[in-house]
Amino acid sequence: MDIEYEIKYSFDTETGQIVAEIPELSLADFGKSFEEAEKNIIAALKTYLEYLRDTGKPVPEGSRKEGTLLKVAV
Repeated sequence: MDIEYEIKYSFDTETGQIVAEIPELSLADFGKSFEEAEKNIIAALKTYLEYLRDTGKPVPEGSRKEGTLLKVAV
C-alpha cells in the first residue's frame, strides 16, 4: 500500500540548509541540497512509520492536498 504525504521545502538562512517538512505529521529534516533534504525526510518518515506499526498505532492516511507529494510504501 502506498500513502502520499505533502512535503514542503524551505531555506533556513541561519544554517544555509534546505528544510524538508511533512506538516501533517510535524516531521522535518534538512540537508545541504534538495536531494539530501528529501533523502533525509524519507528516512525520518520510514522510521516514524515503523514506530507506529511496531507500537500498534494507526498510520495517518496521507495528504489529499495538491503540490509536492512524497509517496511511501507502507
